Amino acid sequence: MVTGLDRYPLGYEMDLSETAGMLGLAYGIGTSNSFTKALQRCVLFGVSQPVPGGLAVRRKVPPVAGRHLARMPDSLRAMHYQWQTREFTLTELQRGRTLAEVMMSAGDDPESVERHLLAVGVSPAAAAEAISLTWSPTV
Repeated sequence: MVTGLDRYPLGYEMDLSETAGMLGLAYGIGTSNSFTKALQRCVLFGVSQPVPGGLAVRRKVPPVAGRHLARMPDSLRAMHYQWQTREFTLTELQRGRTLAEVMMSAGDDPESVERHLLAVGVSPAAAAEAISLTWSPTV
């Protein structure tokens, strides 16, 4: 969805059956199929919202709500906390900054750079710091 929104920021049409198939989910008419249930969970968790003629999708996901964290196993909660923490290693920051510098010099915007840093395993805190050290907005 994010790739489509990068290409078409005002929205785009998505083939639901094809998308469901790419995710390994079943799709059909009605609300009892696994893909529709997954989309309903996106609404439940605040990642998307129904709008006339479609679905509005967040480009940035908020932190997991406490009520949802409370239902997670201890090991997953610990992983989530570690992923979100403000502490990171110098090596991770250097890696994030190097990647951010290359991407921004190629013309990528900070939001896109952040998404890519997260996708390659840089923690949110290190990604944010790397971008703030690299990006200097023109005034």
